[in-house]
Amino acid sequence: MSNLMQVPPPSGNWVINVVALLAVAGLYFYVSQKGKNKATKEDISKITAQVESIKNSYAVFIENIKARHLLRMVALDKRLAVHQEAYSLLRKATQRRGKADFVQHIFDAQEWWSDNCLYLEPKAREAFFTATNQLMMNNELIQQATPKQDELIQKTWVGVEKAFELIIQGVDLPPIKEELVFPDPQEDQ
Repeated sequence: MSNLMQVPPPSGNWVINVVALLAVAGLYFYVSQKGKNKATKEDISKITAQVESIKNSYAVFIENIKARHLLRMVALDKRLAVHQEAYSLLRKATQRRGKADFVQHIFDAQEWWSDNCLYLEPKAREAFFTATNQLMMNNELIQQATPKQDELIQKTWVGVEKAFELIIQGVDLPPIKEELVFPDPQEDQ
């Protein structure tokens, strides 16, 4: 028992060493936590920027859809009516080929075109004007009716048929339930 009692009391250096070790460990823990927090803040700001970018992309996409829909609706009734009139005028003119009032039908159709061409789709606009001219040529060729001109008659008639197709395409309405395709936000990066 006497040996136990002879243990010297702890020196002040030992206590200072433990306190210094604890202070260094605490400082290391504090600095590493600060680093983790800073990295987390940077990660959060990057993620927030990506989320905002995606939200902005979808907002732009939705606004484009709204604008497209609005453009479809502007003067829709007038455009549909004009395309229908164009179709009817060409149909009447084709039925009057070879008749005395044919030329007047063509002139009426061309005058109508001057008053309404801006409501026609661009391709239908050009095709209608071309078709009226080709109908005039077609009518003249039919009146002359030589076997050599059969090929020219067919060529002029093809342009008239194309006009009917383009007028119909000009009023090809989108389906009521149109599928929306959302952009991939990863494509922007």
